[in-house]
Amino acid sequence: MPCTDPMDSSTSERLDKLDKVTALLCELCKNVEPDHELPPNVKLWWDKHKKQDKTRLQDEIDKKKRDLQYLVEEINKQKKDVRILTRELQELEKPIRL
Repeated sequence: MPCTDPMDSSTSERLDKLDKVTALLCELCKNVEPDHELPPNVKLWWDKHKKQDKTRLQDEIDKKKRDLQYLVEEINKQKKDVRILTRELQELEKPIRL
């Protein structure tokens, strides 16, 4: 019989509970592994989980870098627009200054 809560019929709630349990197991493994040998099945899960975490973190870093690059490009476009508008304004103001 699987270890599930028969009162829980919501997939979203189940996933939330699974995420919480996974976070707890992850935290436990982080604290236990340096000083104790993990059982083989837990070690297998933990090694796979660490690899997935590393991949997920790298994906997040890559996305942040892309987002930052996009913003830098947008800022540079805006700077260019400001320079163009400043020149146009200066040209328009020339007759008034005379």
